[in-house]
Amino acid sequence: MNRPLIMFVWQRAKQFCAVSFCLAALCASSLVQAVEVAGLYRVDLPVASQQQNERKRASSAGLKRVIQRITGDTAAFNEAQVQQALQSPERYLRQYSYYQATNSTVNERQHLRLLFDETLVNRLLRQVKQPIWGDNRPGLMMWVAVEGRGDRHLISAGENSPWQTAVEQAGQDSGVPILLPLMDLEDESNISVMDVWGLFRNKLEQASVRYRSEAVLAGRLYQTTSDQWAGRWLLLLGDEAISFVTPGTAIQNSASEALAQVASIMAKRYAIDTSVLGATHIKLAVEGIKNLQDYARVTAYLKAFAMVDDVAVSHVEGERLTLVLITEGEWQKLKDVIALDNRLVPVPEAAGEFADGLMVMTYQWRP
Repeated sequence: MNRPLIMFVWQRAKQFCAVSFCLAALCASSLVQAVEVAGLYRVDLPVASQQQNERKRASSAGLKRVIQRITGDTAAFNEAQVQQALQSPERYLRQYSYYQATNSTVNERQHLRLLFDETLVNRLLRQVKQPIWGDNRPGLMMWVAVEGRGDRHLISAGENSPWQTAVEQAGQDSGVPILLPLMDLEDESNISVMDVWGLFRNKLEQASVRYRSEAVLAGRLYQTTSDQWAGRWLLLLGDEAISFVTPGTAIQNSASEALAQVASIMAKRYAIDTSVLGATHIKLAVEGIKNLQDYARVTAYLKAFAMVDDVAVSHVEGERLTLVLITEGEWQKLKDVIALDNRLVPVPEAAGEFADGLMVMTYQWRP
């Protein structure tokens, strides 16, 4: 069996400004890997001109998109401070530039690339006590069956269609790194369009094993009118199976609405809760630290988590390193974030213990 090449569908590869993600070929024994999502604070939008008022309009729309990506929700837009920020979006801009996409037609409008300041945006969200979802995010495998003109088909990574474009754009807008199936012989033997249409959980889980994604989203989309599409969806995240529907809407909005709901669900699990005052101290024991290089790597790895403010050494004994983490959020949220990757693996036989009033959990480091 050939190793599958998995392409994260983030934006059309032919776009000059694409933010793309690629997974290397995966062996059958590979473990789930979280995705470090780049470009969360960058937005590319079409504009009619380079006039200041047009740039301000686009900047406001761009800041709104960034805020939704980082919070995973639209609740922040109800806050007065956020509404004021959307009226003066240039205060949050680090830089901007104009470009014409390489695939543009003569009549296609030019684009404006906006890069917002991460520190300023996050400070705003903290001020209004909104969640902050870091760039270490679970990959989402998508199985989508579309019914139209009397037949049904599965959207695949290899097709060039309005549906694929809509899914790619939805992934970019939501900040959720997504995968589409290859629909090669292996996929065709594992799952059928009827399995996806019926949202059969066992079949979806079986077919998704080769892709090693953290979560699975399956959906069936069908026409309600000539230009309106409704959807029924099933999200498999950990042990949870969450069903929801999207009402009739245009093709380009169907996937966006579904992924907006997925982002909201994921953010509740993984985002920092900035409404909780004060820092949390967590003790973490890490085994397999053999040298200074391992020490540097594991501390840098933990400091990269958005919810971790600081990492300090508490105790060293042989290859066991005990650390104190200062975090925004409780132990369970840190545990969920760590579980997205396979660099730190829980040691099952090591029971939780208390030291200095803090629970110490033990992990094995995999450099």
